[in-house]
Amino acid sequence: MSDDTVQTLLRDTLARQGGSAPPPPAGLYDRVRAVNRRRRRRAVVATGAAVVLLVAGVSLVLTGVPGANRAAPSADRPSGPNATRGSLAGDEGLRDQAVDLLTRNGAVNRDTVQVGYAEQYQGYRVVLLAGKGTGSQSDTVYALLAASPPGGRLASAVATSGTPQSIDARVGQRYLAPQSVLTRLMIGDRSFGLALFPPGFRATIARGATVGADCLRAGAAATTLPLRDGAAFFPIDNADAPNVTVYPPKPGQPAFLTRTLEVSGNSSTGTTSAPLPPPPDEIAAQIAATIRGRADVATELSQYVETLVGSVGVGELPQRYVGVWAGNLPAASGRGYAALWGWRYASGAEVLQGWWTPSNGTGFSGWLTACVPAAAVNHQVFAYRTDAPGTPLVIVGPAGGTVAEVSFGSGAPIQVPLTDGGGFLVHAGTHGQVRVLDAHGQVLGTGTIGAKLPGIPIQPR
Repeated sequence: MSDDTVQTLLRDTLARQGGSAPPPPAGLYDRVRAVNRRRRRRAVVATGAAVVLLVAGVSLVLTGVPGANRAAPSADRPSGPNATRGSLAGDEGLRDQAVDLLTRNGAVNRDTVQVGYAEQYQGYRVVLLAGKGTGSQSDTVYALLAASPPGGRLASAVATSGTPQSIDARVGQRYLAPQSVLTRLMIGDRSFGLALFPPGFRATIARGATVGADCLRAGAAATTLPLRDGAAFFPIDNADAPNVTVYPPKPGQPAFLTRTLEVSGNSSTGTTSAPLPPPPDEIAAQIAATIRGRADVATELSQYVETLVGSVGVGELPQRYVGVWAGNLPAASGRGYAALWGWRYASGAEVLQGWWTPSNGTGFSGWLTACVPAAAVNHQVFAYRTDAPGTPLVIVGPAGGTVAEVSFGSGAPIQVPLTDGGGFLVHAGTHGQVRVLDAHGQVLGTGTIGAKLPGIPIQPR
């Protein structure tokens, strides 16, 4: 499939998950497929997410938490509002490497660069810095998070640019104000978290996240995440997706920010902190063995698992990949087929994807992304439109369903024939109820059109 196809697919699917993720980069599909071929390669530095944007009028004043082998503080370390913070603040060679990385293409005015943070954990180093552009781009801020493994030189981990603006980390963007940074990144084959907040802030971390049977995050109880002067640079197990909650200094105040540090990776280098699913052909076989209706779509669906599993917000891999139903959409709608499929975790909870494809087969758009509690899919009735009002309503019920009764307020219910428990209705109504009956008229399940289900990523208890 083309990159444009994958762009559309991921944009629409992620929009169902919360809508705040940036567009995927060009070539993502090819790089995702390449992960299985390069899964044992180890890059020096790889990125997990974009993290820095300078706020107008606010200096990059950040600090870090010491790790093992912490460097001794420099006696002549600069102080004041624009000083570098962190245990490596006095390492001029490291600072110069970082500034060289940011300014090497001539787009950033070296005289404006501020190195706000320099820290290490057992020899793994991070440096955060930013500066203004040159010439006509002098109003643009260029920021860089550089990193290196033990004994290595710094390399660019995350780079971004933009107009100076204040962005509140509490609403979930990945491009954050320098006083509100909470993200995850890869350095070599190890995964780290980076928390940078004003001095006095506190934080807790809950590790070992799994998907509970009720579609909520299960795992160890939250413990204190030590912040030194409001900051921490800390390791994360590659297969974990810890939940971090940050609190302001004053006791009793509500949480400032809660975020899941999702598993991350860089498919272009083959470096990833995510546990990798099985090869697509194995996934396709599992989907085909369970899907009702068009089993031939399983191979196409399986190509996207590696991209989507990480969006659930835990490091746990699914135990099984499952198909629910797939069938051809009405020809007059200009669409090809709709499919409901996903994966099941050890608890029994299932994350399902509802997709439809245009009649020319150029990719997918999403009509559902949600978690279904353990065993619920066996009696759940799904009723969702593929798009705007008037587009086909997808109805998927239990396997024995032969007819659906759809009620839009007053008037007699509309009878919709089902094949293998699924079917479609083209109708302008936007709100209604659905009953699925078997061949004997027994009700197998009921549902509401567009019913809200637990969202993705999986939320903490």
